[in-house]
Amino acid sequence: MSEHRGAKVSIIGVGSVGTAIAYACLIRGSAGALALYDTNAKKVRAEVLDLNHGSQFVPHCTVSGSDDVGVTAGSAIVVVTAGAKQHPGQSRLELAATNVAMARELTPQLLEHSPGAVVIFVTNPVDIVTYAAAKSVDAPSGRIFGSGTVLDSSRFRFLIGERAGVAVGNVHGLIVGEHGD
Repeated sequence: MSEHRGAKVSIIGVGSVGTAIAYACLIRGSAGALALYDTNAKKVRAEVLDLNHGSQFVPHCTVSGSDDVGVTAGSAIVVVTAGAKQHPGQSRLELAATNVAMARELTPQLLEHSPGAVVIFVTNPVDIVTYAAAKSVDAPSGRIFGSGTVLDSSRFRFLIGERAGVAVGNVHGLIVGEHGD
């Protein structure tokens, strides 16, 4: 994200993953402005206040938020973490119907407000949701993508490092394929 330093980054969904990404952006100084969007107005307001109240400890960044998707306007990067959670015993394919519908509705709105944005999906099942989002708009190739197996690869590296007794930073490996159950 170094080429986008100073640019606006929007986070869609202020659950655990969304707020962790927002906090990481602040700590790293990855954005000049950070916008949070969620349909839960009270939760957005609380997260914006928390992030702003801790701003003395991070590089300068304007933090705003709303339950109106317009708050994302002018973003260089949009990270979508919103979506229904997987329930115990529910497969990712069963979860797909709800999150695919959300992605198909939300993606055109996001690109309407930020036509030049790169959109990154973290929502599960990430491969199916990202594909549906990309098909819902006429965006250039490489502008909409998902986190895919980044998490799987990270878990793999951690487990290898733990088993070998070495720091995870010294372990290199990739998981290739679908991010599934």
